[in-house]
Amino acid sequence: MEHMVDSVNDYLYWSNLDDSKIMRSTLNGSMITIILDYNGYGSVGFLELDSEEGIGISDDYIFFSEPNQMKQFIKNSSNLETFWKFLDDYISDMTLYEKTGSTECTEYTEIKNEEKRSKDYITDFSSDQVINDDYLKEGWYRMISANGDKMPLSTPGTMHCRTIYPIWLNGNLPAEDDGIVSREACVQKENDIVNSSLT
Repeated sequence: MEHMVDSVNDYLYWSNLDDSKIMRSTLNGSMITIILDYNGYGSVGFLELDSEEGIGISDDYIFFSEPNQMKQFIKNSSNLETFWKFLDDYISDMTLYEKTGSTECTEYTEIKNEEKRSKDYITDFSSDQVINDDYLKEGWYRMISANGDKMPLSTPGTMHCRTIYPIWLNGNLPAEDDGIVSREACVQKENDIVNSSLT
């Protein structure tokens, strides 16, 4: 059994030759989850990191190779698809490369374990301390949460997101290929959907 570390999302991934499964857990070994049962397709012995073929992890996908094809599946899904097929060649190994350079999409500060920042979470004054981000320095931040990491695109309601006046994005979430864009972020106060906005 070999393993890989996903340092972006703090997960461990490993494959077991005996039971043909790819597994995931948090770095402390909790929350063990089967993310792909390869039993119907054959053996996963080729996923071991010390074998000829390899396994690679990107932000959203896990890639692995068979003798003449590369496969991928989404980390949070069991949908398996052939990513690249070679008719005459044999894949001996693979390595994933990422874009280099400092960009807003890769150079950010993570704020982890913030499940209560979810738009569906209603602040409970008897047990919650309201979040105030005034202490944060100017820069790019990414929320890491089991409830999702995206900004709300509609009004969450006052007292949601573990704050009193939540901010929501008025428009579409930008994609990495869009580059740097301007978006209007609105502050919801009381019954006003857009009390004030930031760009």
